Amino acid sequence: QYLDVPNFIDYMILNFYLGNFDWAHHNYYAARNAALNTGYRFYTWDAEHVMRYSEVTYDNTGKNDKGGPTEVHTLLKQNEEYRMMFADAVYRHFFNHGVLTPDSFAASFLYRMKEIENAVVLESARWGDFLKKTTGVTYTKNSHWIPEVEKVLNEYIPRRRDIVISQLQSSA
Repeated sequence: QYLDVPNFIDYMILNFYLGNFDWAHHNYYAARNAALNTGYRFYTWDAEHVMRYSEVTYDNTGKNDKGGPTEVHTLLKQNEEYRMMFADAVYRHFFNHGVLTPDSFAASFLYRMKEIENAVVLESARWGDFLKKTTGVTYTKNSHWIPEVEKVLNEYIPRRRDIVISQLQSSA
């Protein structure tokens, strides 16, 4: 009654899929609607260390950070009903055009990319020369952002689902 279990499972699967490198020991929030007496829902926050194509095989499925969501997940994995709910959610999201299949996720990624594309120009104008004194580089949309987007689309998304499925099978 204290945890929105389906939401929690989706939250865990998302962080596993994204390969969230800077997560579980911090960088999460949980909240509930006390007036409606709902269970706690977990929210991704400060997740800039995700979808690192250079670390497409990064595995955070075995994390067990004390006091964090991974500890809750580790404890819940002892419950057969939770394991079945988790497996059902993995199947729903990773197969049959689920949101984490390569084609579906790429489409969502491109949708969001197009949504912020113009803002990247403004961000580059504001922060693109932040490290110029030390690196000699000015970060721009065309020279840096677009190539990063292409690497995620071509190197991360096509491979990540199958890698995470294998990781989940190994950590079961």
